[in-house]
Amino acid sequence: VSSERGMIYDCNMQPLVNEMVSHKAVVYFGSEGISQSVFNFLLGYLTRDQILTKLSEQKPFVVNCRDSVEFDNVVDVEAKSRYSVSQLAAHIIGYTDSQGTSGLSGIEKVYNDILSQNSEVTKVVFRQNGLSQLLTSVKPVVTTETQGTGQGVVLTIDKRIQEAAESSAKKYIEKGAVVVVEAATG
Repeated sequence: VSSERGMIYDCNMQPLVNEMVSHKAVVYFGSEGISQSVFNFLLGYLTRDQILTKLSEQKPFVVNCRDSVEFDNVVDVEAKSRYSVSQLAAHIIGYTDSQGTSGLSGIEKVYNDILSQNSEVTKVVFRQNGLSQLLTSVKPVVTTETQGTGQGVVLTIDKRIQEAAESSAKKYIEKGAVVVVEAATG
């Protein structure tokens, strides 16, 4: 359902990624299909045709959603969003591929081996009968596996100073850069 890479921290061990919580709805169903309320919920994220296609495949599927959900035949899984909409130090941190498994630029790329070794994977396990049909009477089991030591990468930037610099630049500078220097040491 979800996979998280290792953390990226500032010099004070404050996280620079994985700070936003998101939700994933894992939709499953038996021979009876899904309820109208689940179908209406899904319409907020998928088109009618997309829903019908997923239902015709007759296997559980995942929908990224904004908030937690509570429906029969839907498992809500809390996940971390790697980046926020206004990601701090985005030019330094970089970004990953669409699956979030491989760094494509910045720290994500340079330290890809470390960040991908130290990850967390969340899975939803369903029980099936001998005909490979879901046993909807048995609740799915959500498991989280940590791979590696859970370590990450620590940068020399200070999150508070970076926030102040980016905020001031956005407010006062149309073009240019911000340079922060400790006056006592130069």
